[in-house]
Amino acid sequence: MIRLPVLYADREEAGQRLASLLVHQPLPDLQKVVVAFSVGGVSVAEPIADALDAPLEILLVDALH
Repeated sequence: MIRLPVLYADREEAGQRLASLLVHQPLPDLQKVVVAFSVGGVSVAEPIADALDAPLEILLVDALH
């Protein structure tokens, strides 16, 4: 089994760190929407949507096998 280094304490921290980078990026004057997969993605996407003042859309999916 390959072990990868741990970059973030949890998914929420990953979302917060990505959000802190995205708020400084020039984004076009279009409707911003953050989309998350229901399995684990919401905790990453929520801080991003909050930081960008964008709506959060959640895709309900079954886990991939």
